[in-house]
Amino acid sequence: MDDLSTFPIPLLEENIRAREEQLASLGSKHRDYAYLLSGMSDIWLEMSKKTRKPSDSEKAIEVARQAVDVMLPTEPDPAPILSRLDSLLFDRFRATGHKADLDEALTLSDRALRATKEHGAQWMSVRYNYNQLILERLKYYPSGAEILDDAVESSRTLINLNSQIKSNIAFSDLYRTYSACLCERGKAKGSPIDLSEGIS
Repeated sequence: MDDLSTFPIPLLEENIRAREEQLASLGSKHRDYAYLLSGMSDIWLEMSKKTRKPSDSEKAIEVARQAVDVMLPTEPDPAPILSRLDSLLFDRFRATGHKADLDEALTLSDRALRATKEHGAQWMSVRYNYNQLILERLKYYPSGAEILDDAVESSRTLINLNSQIKSNIAFSDLYRTYSACLCERGKAKGSPIDLSEGIS
């Protein structure tokens, strides 16, 4: 898809109409329907940035949710469709503080993670986002040691993989998340070793 940020509102509206016509001609049982519908949420998101209308950002979430709901059992690559909705919900949570959005985003991110082949480029992105959601959720809810252990180990794995796999995630961001996960586990377990490693 072209860089939507360069599109004026009339061109975005034209793209939405064209995508709606394309989807109507394909029908919801077409193998590409959910993927194309999910992509239309990006157009609505860009529209919301230009119009500043809450209704447009809500439309982006509505369309992304529809895409998740109509995914076929045979959907070959569900992770991007799931991740798009979880990202939109996380953005709304950060704007409104509505924790139900955070909980749903975490559930969607977990589904995306389970649908992704481990230790590939896509897995790195999904896993990194999942760890970000875990860290955010820890501000509101206590979590068991298991989820913190998982976040620490996966953050360490992401750092090790970064030198082998092309990724859009900045190395500094990977280390920042690893540090935060270690410190959270250190506080939860009362472990000075984790806290010291996280600080270093």
